[in-house]
Amino acid sequence: MNASELDQPLQSLPLPARMLSYAARQSLTTVRELIAVPPEALLLERNLGKKTIADTDAALQARFGVGWDDLRGEFVADSGGVAQGSQAERWRRICERASDDVRALAVTRTPDLPTRLRTFAATRNVTTTGQLLSLDWNELAASRNLGRKSLGDTLAAFERLLANPPTPAEPEVDPLRIHDRWMPLFRELVASLAREDRLIMTQRAGLSGPPPTLAELGLMLGVSRERVRQREARGIERLRARSVWSERVGARLHAALAGALFVPLAELGARDAFLRCDEDEDDAFAFFVAEILGGSFRVFRVNQVRVLSRIESHDLERRVGEARRAAESLPLPTPYEGIHERLAAMLGVAVEDVAAIAALLERDWLVQDGFVEALESKRGDAIVAFVRGERGPVTRDAIEVRFGRFHMPDALVYLARGLVTSADHIPDWERWRARLGPECERLIAENGPERQWLTRELVPLLAENARQRPGHWCQ
Repeated sequence: MNASELDQPLQSLPLPARMLSYAARQSLTTVRELIAVPPEALLLERNLGKKTIADTDAALQARFGVGWDDLRGEFVADSGGVAQGSQAERWRRICERASDDVRALAVTRTPDLPTRLRTFAATRNVTTTGQLLSLDWNELAASRNLGRKSLGDTLAAFERLLANPPTPAEPEVDPLRIHDRWMPLFRELVASLAREDRLIMTQRAGLSGPPPTLAELGLMLGVSRERVRQREARGIERLRARSVWSERVGARLHAALAGALFVPLAELGARDAFLRCDEDEDDAFAFFVAEILGGSFRVFRVNQVRVLSRIESHDLERRVGEARRAAESLPLPTPYEGIHERLAAMLGVAVEDVAAIAALLERDWLVQDGFVEALESKRGDAIVAFVRGERGPVTRDAIEVRFGRFHMPDALVYLARGLVTSADHIPDWERWRARLGPECERLIAENGPERQWLTRELVPLLAENARQRPGHWCQ
């Protein structure tokens, strides 16, 4: 048999329709290109079963007098192909045949590699095909998350790649030089997807409003929740494969954090203009960071503020809670100056960490004249702190202008109709309250417990009582 006969088109053989469809999908046009793929690797391909492969082997034997395996052993290996053998042997042959162009490919851009293999490479900082091929097959086979199917798919993907090596491409334009902010870059990336994937990704990433749930989006599209999840996962995988700049953006996030526990999203733009989040972009940025960049960065809400962090949300919430409880234990009013140092000493942590957390808590603090007057955002506490901070009595109207209608907090005292002050502004208030309270109760019981009494009606009775019992008020 002449080896040139292997260069005849596949259409000249009576091959099964499924095998011809597979060859068309993989751009295999000649017999030589088909037999370069091991038959056992095709068992892992979708829609190719044992009967299809057996029928193909029979067609090859009828035309050339020998079967698929014999053709591979006699001709493909001699022409630089991958010879039949164990998986380890197939891996060794792939490593030997891989050209510099193939080795230079990024793992994320190598076609048909299974997701588990890409994840394996990412966890070991393997970024190029050359680095991946430098690994021993036994290391791959021993990996906990690489099963038989993933390993078989990996070998088949590389064998197809060697049968149809990539052509040298023109240098790509660096997208980070074109876009001055992450959002246009993200939109351009999503726009490169197929129509259905693009629609799902646009919705789920929050690029067109609040992101819907999987069920809500499925109802909108007339498909199941699981179908939406599958398409979203596929879209994310394709976006990651096209995000060759992700490591550089991750480095910018790392620099923006600058060792801090977290950074509010509203402050990112001041640290790096590329990372600026405009109004209503928080959901899209959270998706961009978590799904496209991956890595250790997280975006979540703490104390009603969206932040970028490298620690888990529950860990940061725990630290915020500890700082809040420490602040609540301080006597109020307390000097604002030095409060971070005092909280750091109470918690036994670095002042820098407390200062970052306090920046969240201080949104609910009321600070006047250098003193922290109230720690919570409750209106009652804020009203008391406001009145306490004034030099004299405050009208109820002035309070309502600032805080709206309110119920009188217990810590405030009416001096006259519509005029209040803080109990702290009345000398010996608690002492007078302890004496006048029981006395007023006695006078009301003696003079008409069935009616309501006004303060101005009780004052003359108290004055008369003081004249009759002068010694009582001097105790």
